[in-house]
Amino acid sequence: MMGKSKRVALAAAAVLVALLLAELLFRAYYVVGYAASFTQPSLMFAGQYVHGPAHEDRAIMPELLSATNEYKIALLGASVLADRFGMVRAMLREELRTGGMDDVSIVNLSFRGHSSRDARLKQRMLANIGLDIDLFVVYHGINEVRANNCPPGLFRRDYSHYQWYELLNIAERHAGVMDITVIPYTVDLLRCRLSQRLRPRRYVPEHVPSDEWIKYGADVKTGPALESNLSTIIERARETGSDVLLMTFAFFVPPDYTFDRYKAGELSYGPRCTDSPPCPIEVWGLPDNVVAALEQHNTVIRSLAERHPEVMFIDMQAHIPATGEYFSDICHLTRRGNEAFAGRLAAAIRERRSGAAVSGRDAVRNGE
Repeated sequence: MMGKSKRVALAAAAVLVALLLAELLFRAYYVVGYAASFTQPSLMFAGQYVHGPAHEDRAIMPELLSATNEYKIALLGASVLADRFGMVRAMLREELRTGGMDDVSIVNLSFRGHSSRDARLKQRMLANIGLDIDLFVVYHGINEVRANNCPPGLFRRDYSHYQWYELLNIAERHAGVMDITVIPYTVDLLRCRLSQRLRPRRYVPEHVPSDEWIKYGADVKTGPALESNLSTIIERARETGSDVLLMTFAFFVPPDYTFDRYKAGELSYGPRCTDSPPCPIEVWGLPDNVVAALEQHNTVIRSLAERHPEVMFIDMQAHIPATGEYFSDICHLTRRGNEAFAGRLAAAIRERRSGAAVSGRDAVRNGE
């Protein structure tokens, strides 16, 4: 008869084999489904942002790997900075080259619908894949607004009242141990997926506010969340010697705005400079609520810039005139608006580089 100690040993061995098989299967799934590394699944952030269903640009990873110039700029924004909706990156690159800055790589991680929470996670993603960034250009404010369109008891500062952010937050929590084992992450992920399927009413719609909850946007709850996300970006950049450029969010609402007038093309907005879809204000909430939230967010950004003199700052709301000559809707820019945006951005970058004999990153590396 088999002794007790031998039975315990065999049971333990069976459990270990089962865990090992589960680990191998889960890693294989993430490699296939999320383009994760088999040996470094902590790069799941890259998989989420490069291959996630919310993104149109699936060629971003080759772009990241080709960022080999000496000075690297990461654009962390939403659709205003995205290539599909505007011309900021192309115009910025041309402005910098004209000014003699030929050693620049511009990595555009700006996507439709993203918020400062995404910018915070993308910054960590870039660190995880080992890409040193010299300047993080952060332009957010309007997509935070949509997060307000929910009952106060449902709102979460980490935006986990969105299904998208709840999944990303799980990946962030487990990133430190995922290279050792993905089992805890997988269990947490399966629990979250099941909860999302069984309790969909706990979450706000990803792109358009619900008619039932849009009234709750009058209570602006996102100011502290925006401040927390931007503060984290500033702190992480300080640790690596990178620069951060913050901007207030520019917008324009004609005094005679209504949804019907917008759809009929009767407002003073100018033409879109790309074939991007139209964006009425109601995509983010009721017009008065959206404006109130944007003003509060800009107050948060100005306050952060004042408290962090090391951070570059552009008051883009003051710089771009609030007219249809510059705006094609509440936030997206006409060709002239893109020129004004890129020109001011390029001037700030040139000023920072010409005024610094030793960059922040070099100072960190040299122990200064």
